[in-house]
Amino acid sequence: VNTASRLEALTKEYECELVVSEETVARAGIDLSDHPRHEIEIRGKREMLAVTTIKRAADLPAPGAVLIRHSEPAETATPVAAAPP
Repeated sequence: VNTASRLEALTKEYECELVVSEETVARAGIDLSDHPRHEIEIRGKREMLAVTTIKRAADLPAPGAVLIRHSEPAETATPVAAAPP
């Protein structure tokens, strides 16, 4: 909860709507490589935290967008559609 609160507070500093940890981005399986990446220090943590800043939440892939399976190389991956809402 403390880390999430600190990431939320960073939205003002970076003038963006979202600051997301790289770990969260990886677990979500989405490509945000076109968004700025930063290494930040989180008070109380020993290691720097890699984060991605997203200027507008509307810039994120839409829910249900096609994702790529992680177990296959990107050039041969099979698209997987998310379940309908």
